[in-house]
Amino acid sequence: MNKLFNLGAMLTIAAGAMMVNSSCSSNDMPEYNGGEIVKANYETAFVNTFGKPAPNQTWGFGDFSKGVKSGATRGHNADANMWAGAGWNVPATLTDAQKDIVRQYFQQVKNPVGIAINYTDFFVQDVYKGGTNLADAQTTEKYKAANGDEFFGSDKMNKLTAGSGNDHINNYNDAKCTANTEVWNGTLSDPTNPNAKNFHTDKIMLMVDSKTDCFGYYNSLNSIQHNDQYVIISGTTIMEWAKANNKKLNGADISGMYFVGFDYDAPIEDITDTKETSRWLGTPVNEGTPNAIQKEVEENGNKKTYWYVEGATYVAERGYYLVTKPDGYYSDWIVRIKPGIDETPEITPIGAVRVIAEDLSATSGSDFDFNDVVFDVKLGYPNANQTTIILQAAGGTLPLTVADIEVHEAFGVETNQMVNTGAGPEVSPKEIILNTAYTNAIDIPVKVLKNGEWIELTAERAEAAAKIGVPTSFEWCQERVNITTVYPLFKDYVTSTDWKDIVWWEK
Repeated sequence: MNKLFNLGAMLTIAAGAMMVNSSCSSNDMPEYNGGEIVKANYETAFVNTFGKPAPNQTWGFGDFSKGVKSGATRGHNADANMWAGAGWNVPATLTDAQKDIVRQYFQQVKNPVGIAINYTDFFVQDVYKGGTNLADAQTTEKYKAANGDEFFGSDKMNKLTAGSGNDHINNYNDAKCTANTEVWNGTLSDPTNPNAKNFHTDKIMLMVDSKTDCFGYYNSLNSIQHNDQYVIISGTTIMEWAKANNKKLNGADISGMYFVGFDYDAPIEDITDTKETSRWLGTPVNEGTPNAIQKEVEENGNKKTYWYVEGATYVAERGYYLVTKPDGYYSDWIVRIKPGIDETPEITPIGAVRVIAEDLSATSGSDFDFNDVVFDVKLGYPNANQTTIILQAAGGTLPLTVADIEVHEAFGVETNQMVNTGAGPEVSPKEIILNTAYTNAIDIPVKVLKNGEWIELTAERAEAAAKIGVPTSFEWCQERVNITTVYPLFKDYVTSTDWKDIVWWEK
């Protein structure tokens, strides 16, 4: 059972008797807020109505027409010759011109402001290894060890990782990826022969069921994992910078792409906590030293105060401070990140998807009409750094927001009025342009106000969905008409592990 259903069960037990909870503090009872209770009740009602969601169910956000791809086990998928055949959206090899303009940006823009992306299945594509091309660079990409030796930081960067779980991106070590000669580009030299595949050599890896909430590398010089020295920059930002600075593009266009750059964190000096004063580059740092930071540590039961320079990290398991010094240029290692499955479904030329949602009030049967809010999403429209939403219907009577925009207010009606669901006024769709470049419609926040608390509607893998992605041709249900009445295959879609083969949204 998933976590929300378990929560509902625990709440039921807690209502009738004391319950022992195994946690960090065995004496504490778990505390559940109102939002968790609402979600637990909704999940119970959802499962009772439709059945338990399939473990691979992803609710249509980016893959309702394609399904979950084979090899969907957590971590890297090294079967490169099978990627295209399994339906993965294999990226084309980056051209030298594309790689070069990316390299220039990261080498010439110091401390760039990055963005966040949210992928679970994605390709990692090699772009640049620090120290291999310093033309017009504002950084040497060299660092100095405690003994004075200079080295390229990229030579000490190993084990590229994705996500807070440190998933190893296989083949990525020494700030580069091993070339893969088995990447099929999805075409055949002989259309009648399925074995006549056209391959291209690429430095690339596919990650499945991973995360992009952070990226990291292992510093082989001091055996420390770094998840804080990366930045994600959009290709559109790089293109704007290149044009503003009259860079030669040589036909390169990286608009709509995303790149991750890393800044090597160079260890300069070990500062042991057994010395009377801390040290930085061999010079004692005393109280009052400019930029020095006070640190209190315990030694043999006694507290002592040391002073060290900003940037030092106390490594508890080693018992010393480690002073490090990144240079602010994230060019020591650069990769491209691309969704493994098209995050923008190819339904219309502009790539739109319709989102249908429940406001967590459904308890059974006809309550599940999935029309409490219905809106279309156009990603990267009208400009690459924008997203357009088109509100279509509001069948709920609770305050509900899409991207922090209250839908009833946008339709020009009172909160207790339903819109375009057969139980209220008919109102023209409302188009709203957001100045945020969402990469997947699932990331657009949808929230409902229940019991005085704003609760976000989610569509987690294998959990009861409060929002679902469908084609823009989908006709939403009228008020209090169970979705299975209009679309009988919906229940099979929820529970079957072969849901990718069920076209439930067509009447």
